[in-house]
Amino acid sequence: MNLTLSLTHNCQLRCNYCYAGEKVDKRMSEETAMRAINFAFEYPSQEMVLGFFGGEPLLEWHLLQKSAVKVEEKAKNTNTYLTKTLTTNGLLLDEAKALWLSQHGFHVALSLDGNEKMHSIHRMFANQASSFEHTFSALNVIQKYIAPDHFTIIMVVTPQNVHHLYESVVELVEKQGVKYFTLSPNLYTAWDEAETLWQEQYECIGDYVIDSYEKGTPISVSFIDRKIEATIDEHCRVCSFGEMEIAVAPSGNIYPCERLIGDDSGVVSLGNVHSGFNIPKRQEILRARGCAYSECETCEIQTRCQNSCGCTNFSLSGEINLPTPILCFNEKLSISIADKVYSQLSENSYFKERWR
Repeated sequence: MNLTLSLTHNCQLRCNYCYAGEKVDKRMSEETAMRAINFAFEYPSQEMVLGFFGGEPLLEWHLLQKSAVKVEEKAKNTNTYLTKTLTTNGLLLDEAKALWLSQHGFHVALSLDGNEKMHSIHRMFANQASSFEHTFSALNVIQKYIAPDHFTIIMVVTPQNVHHLYESVVELVEKQGVKYFTLSPNLYTAWDEAETLWQEQYECIGDYVIDSYEKGTPISVSFIDRKIEATIDEHCRVCSFGEMEIAVAPSGNIYPCERLIGDDSGVVSLGNVHSGFNIPKRQEILRARGCAYSECETCEIQTRCQNSCGCTNFSLSGEINLPTPILCFNEKLSISIADKVYSQLSENSYFKERWR
């Protein structure tokens, strides 16, 4: 059972695209965190991913430490292969914290939307001041302590900032030495005419990835790597949405994905760690997974598409199994660029080493 702990609803920032709900000082108790951990280990598996999310999880640093150590102990005792992740805005990340995270093998995802022009459009404090300098300082601290393959930049791409996307990736690679990028397009807003620019920017990034391999300094971009993996495996990796993956809100309520916690309304809650799964509700949600859009059945890229992503579908259409046109656009664009990268690099030695 993969477990994400949303330690708090609070955050220092007021990013205007945030889906994590109102920023209030509601935090997870130590009792709830320990119960959530024990609950997850009641469903044994050979591997576990423990994620810390929010709000901003570093606001609850001591609880994060206690929870991570507890899971490490239980994983060792049950011979479970453990991966630990942290998603953070970086504002509270100092050298002592970064060193501890490194010593405990964390994979760190830093929410940095790009260069200063791109980042400052959305990621601001309550007084509308940009958080760029603070987050950029965190980048330097992370790079001092966290190995490159344990660190990724999360860039939320929107119609308002997409024109800075390619230049931002280039700057972060060539000036900062960043190697791993997770691009997260905001699918919950109207793109309209900006779709053309989105496509152009993604295509430029695809060409840049090809160039990086040809120069012997490869970089990793999430939407490209995921689709290449789907090509090699001949199917898209399907999330375990509520089955072998749960996210726990500060209240202890269980959700099938951390992106659905929001204000903790309980609409798609699967139960509570203190009382267990709501079995009928969980079965109802698990039965609803998949894709009910008839046109997807005859689509040539169906097996490589995320049309069955339950949290994305529910957030966009209100139905767990109903994708929307913007998701379709994103998937087709991602796959077309990944196919170009795969085709042009199939004989590249660095590429073959990466995907052997």
